Amino acid sequence: MRQKFLKCLPILLLIAFTINLGSLALQFPESESSMIANREIPTGLKINNISDASDLRVGTGFGLHDLDPVNAWDSGSNNVIRQVAEGLFSYNYSDYALPRINRLAENYWWENDTILHIKLRDGILFHDGTPFNASVAKWNLDRLNYLANTTGERTDSVPQAQTSYLWMLPNNDPIINRVEISGIYNITIHLNEEFSPFLDLLCYTNAYMLSPSSTPADDYLDLTTGDLVGTGPFTYDSFTPNVDIRFSRWNGYWREPSYFETLTFNIIEDATARTNAFAAGDIDYIIGCLTSRYEEFDANPEITVKYLTQETGLASLIYQYLGVNNNKFNVTWRKVMAYAFNYTYMLDEMLEGTLGTRAYSPISPGFGPDIYNSSVRFPIYDLAQARQILIDAGIAPASFGANNDPTDVDWLNANLLTVNYTGNIGNSFREDLLVVLQEWYSYIGINVVDNLITWDSYLDILLTPSRYDELELYFIGWAPDYKSAWNMMDPLFNPASASNSAQVDDPYLTAELAAIVAENDPVARSAMIKNLQYYIAKKQFHIYAYHPTITNVHRTDLKGVAYNSLEHFLAYPIYRSAPDSFSLTTDAGEPDDDGEFTLIWESADDATNYSVYQYSNFINEINESVNLLVSQITKLNLTLDDYEFGNYYFVVVAHNEYGSTISNCIMVSVDLVFEHNIALTLETPLYCDIGKTYTINASIENKGQNNESNIEFYLKINEEIVESNTIPTLSVENIETVYYDWTPSDYGEYNISAFVNAVPQETYLDDNQVSRLIDIIEIPIFDGLYITINYTMGSNSVLMNITYDKITNHLFNESWVPEEYSKITWNVDVLTRIMIGSPFGENLHTISWIPTDSTIGDIIPIAVMSEDHDFQITGDLIYNLTGFGLVELWILEDLQNPQNIAWYEKSTGIIIYYDIYTSGGMYNLSYQFLDTNANFSYYQALGSFSLSSDAESPKDVDGQFNLSWTPSENADNYSLYRHSSYIIEINQSITLLDANLTSLNYLLSEYSDGNYYFIVAANNEYDQKLSNCLRVSVGIPPGDFNLSSTADDPDPDGNFLFTWTASDKADKYSIFRSLNFISEFNATLTLIENDIYVLSYAINGHEEGIFYFVIVAQNEYGSRISNCVKLVVERPDPTNIPGYNNLIFILVIGASIVILIMRKKKINHK
Repeated sequence: MRQKFLKCLPILLLIAFTINLGSLALQFPESESSMIANREIPTGLKINNISDASDLRVGTGFGLHDLDPVNAWDSGSNNVIRQVAEGLFSYNYSDYALPRINRLAENYWWENDTILHIKLRDGILFHDGTPFNASVAKWNLDRLNYLANTTGERTDSVPQAQTSYLWMLPNNDPIINRVEISGIYNITIHLNEEFSPFLDLLCYTNAYMLSPSSTPADDYLDLTTGDLVGTGPFTYDSFTPNVDIRFSRWNGYWREPSYFETLTFNIIEDATARTNAFAAGDIDYIIGCLTSRYEEFDANPEITVKYLTQETGLASLIYQYLGVNNNKFNVTWRKVMAYAFNYTYMLDEMLEGTLGTRAYSPISPGFGPDIYNSSVRFPIYDLAQARQILIDAGIAPASFGANNDPTDVDWLNANLLTVNYTGNIGNSFREDLLVVLQEWYSYIGINVVDNLITWDSYLDILLTPSRYDELELYFIGWAPDYKSAWNMMDPLFNPASASNSAQVDDPYLTAELAAIVAENDPVARSAMIKNLQYYIAKKQFHIYAYHPTITNVHRTDLKGVAYNSLEHFLAYPIYRSAPDSFSLTTDAGEPDDDGEFTLIWESADDATNYSVYQYSNFINEINESVNLLVSQITKLNLTLDDYEFGNYYFVVVAHNEYGSTISNCIMVSVDLVFEHNIALTLETPLYCDIGKTYTINASIENKGQNNESNIEFYLKINEEIVESNTIPTLSVENIETVYYDWTPSDYGEYNISAFVNAVPQETYLDDNQVSRLIDIIEIPIFDGLYITINYTMGSNSVLMNITYDKITNHLFNESWVPEEYSKITWNVDVLTRIMIGSPFGENLHTISWIPTDSTIGDIIPIAVMSEDHDFQITGDLIYNLTGFGLVELWILEDLQNPQNIAWYEKSTGIIIYYDIYTSGGMYNLSYQFLDTNANFSYYQALGSFSLSSDAESPKDVDGQFNLSWTPSENADNYSLYRHSSYIIEINQSITLLDANLTSLNYLLSEYSDGNYYFIVAANNEYDQKLSNCLRVSVGIPPGDFNLSSTADDPDPDGNFLFTWTASDKADKYSIFRSLNFISEFNATLTLIENDIYVLSYAINGHEEGIFYFVIVAQNEYGSRISNCVKLVVERPDPTNIPGYNNLIFILVIGASIVILIMRKKKINHK
């Protein structure tokens, strides 16, 4: 059990080094997708510019100690991990109650107390492109169990995870027995025993999912060389000790990319330097701000100081206490010490009145009213009560008297007990506490001895249970690993825990803690926890001191910050502030009769300029179809004129550097008066049945100022003229109505249009024609439909038949026929789903089915007892429906009460499962589908398949290659895509090469040098599945070319010039020679010249002989050899030259004459 005491290590370190800062590490909450509504452009909401997002700079005193979630325990490391990775479950940090929510898990259900089924979200990728699925989830949980060595059987050299104690049951058995894969996106976790906080435990960073492609299976991520690869909103970039930690936005994030492009944790250990950096604007959010600067910052409009505890009553979950050795001091002494402890002085003076709130047990008010027992308000400082306990126990004489006088000499001189007090030197609070304890406890005859030691020495005692008797009184703190009251109490009070430094051993308390962890009913568990808080306060196992208050400090332009009692920091989805909301009005008439009016709007706070937009329909978003009238104006009005008859819609958008905010949308109706104006209106039925007759009314009105004659009228249905008429005369303001009886014969869309020809001098013609579209659809709710369900309320179940009888095409009689009970019946409009005459109430929406054209995100009203609730489609599910097969379901969640859920089959929209809680959770009502005569569309799951290529490796040398892929089961066709980088999803940046392919290969050609990425999508009517992404590298070597020379045959002097044609794609050339014919390039060739960049080469005075030459063209991808040229160098024999002998004779005679002359001169000289 020794390793379990490491539980306190992060808490001790955190408290030891931050208490002097006056505030513990403040955390930034993670928010839900619903908090990112500002990315959309609904009327009146804000739009932030992701493309313009900058760096979010966070100042912190902590660096990174562990990169691996399995081994991480300190807040600094967990802060890093929370930005990058995610778990199956999390908390809703936008809700102060911190309800648990699904994160990478889409749904879950308990088969029993020890078997948990989890449906995972699909379509999620890790930062390295690895898909998240059941195999990956199992791999992560198996890796956690292995590194935590929960079975104790591992004998390798890898150390046991520091947080292994979290994954052990109270009896020291592993919590998780095994994890099974039950589908591509389904896992089943088997526990060894009931463990009620298990889902909360899965919220802790230990259980965050990492990519198996980038993470060692049997060792930890190395702090300096490892790469933390998760599914979260940011990628981990770098850690420079004592400098910073850097992250980048993950644009493939499955929810929505972060507003900020980069995130930086600036590590500034000194609190003063960190606070000064924040004041200078160098950081945006500060963790551990000096409390002495709160008032200054609070007065600055550019800085937000959020006093969370003061505003909400929610304190930090951290618990600070004075430990009392329960082995040495019984409950009497502990109560005496508790009543003599001056809590008010501690809070008001030592904690400055704002830094802490009173603790009455380890459970903080931050746990919320369901867990925290607010009725426990004892003990309080009461010196007389403390003295009375000592007198009643016979420890002090009755003659002392139980009074409140701190100067009472009898008590001051009494020497009833001597205790040592331990704390760490350098922690000002713990040093100051020694001084006040010596004074307070002297009032009750207790002598407190100074035993302050260094932090290392103190920590050594706290980590060594055999040394706990060295501690008598000592001050320390504790914080939860996850949001669980049990996690706050069991480690501190369980005698088997290595964190129980006070050596508490109370059989009742131990039994109750074991019962809590085995109790899965949240209501019963809450009652047990509240009862234990009373018992703990009564027994005074510790002197319960305080819970820190929570104060967050950041720049005011940061929005989306959710403040929470867990003090977790997550940068997602914080954003910078767009302009505030504002409203738009106009001075136009109703209707406006001259087409000239002014738009007027309020000033939006933080706006720098405005744009005005116009459209022909209500504007709920800014897109390409909306007309921009003017932009970047700073005034608050705009005058418009020359508007003709019609309805016009306007919005104004306020801008600043961080985003934009849309005003309300207003309509201006212009109804001009003309000399000549014939106006036409058309009345058609809203809903139609085939085979029934309906009357179409067309009214022709003279709205001009002159009587008109010979007005020609035409009525068309789908471009066929079905009625025409000429009106002889039509006086001013008179109306002529034409009636036409129409009987539609088929389902489909009908365009009914009417028009009149222009009368003489009529200039305004927009109201001379009008059209109506009528869509006659085949309603999936058909005459004779029945749905059989099992209806359950509480413990009572009954078989129920829901039947439909057609009244008109859109009006049906809906009957509920419970087995052995009377039939209940009402009408329902199948186009609106509104029930008429329902016993639940009027104008409620039916439970039995939803529209078949629904999609994820849609909000659908559904009756919950006697009122409508808005349900949102939050996901879908492939479900094996008993007796039917694989069907696709929509999953809906009640926005008013997330406990309420419903499942509907997609193709028919009929109910499959409906589970609600009413009357504050007191009653549970559910419907379970059993049978129907509706025809479901069955899911044809696409099978995995792989893409390959016959391209040469590592480079394809001709730019022509064939892509081929294995078949995907149930695929109807395939689409082929290409991109310039690795493809992880299909979006607008990806190039579609071909679609609706039915073959399993595709030939590509004429590709030039470069890297190309290909992916194939298998398609059917239900789904699309992607193959692996394949990279093909093309590097084309030089092309063919021809070599020639100027040499004679044979060449008499060895002087000649080589020339050659250009080789396509060649960068340079080399010339080689051989004594043999050259058919290939090899090492036997003699290099004459290298790196030639021209198309010729001259050789002079080449030696005689027969030689063979080639040119080799080269580039980075290869080489190409030219044709081989043979050259013969042969200098002629002089004896074969004509006249050669005569020349020799002349030369000999000439030489002889010269000699004779020279001799004669010598003789004469003598």
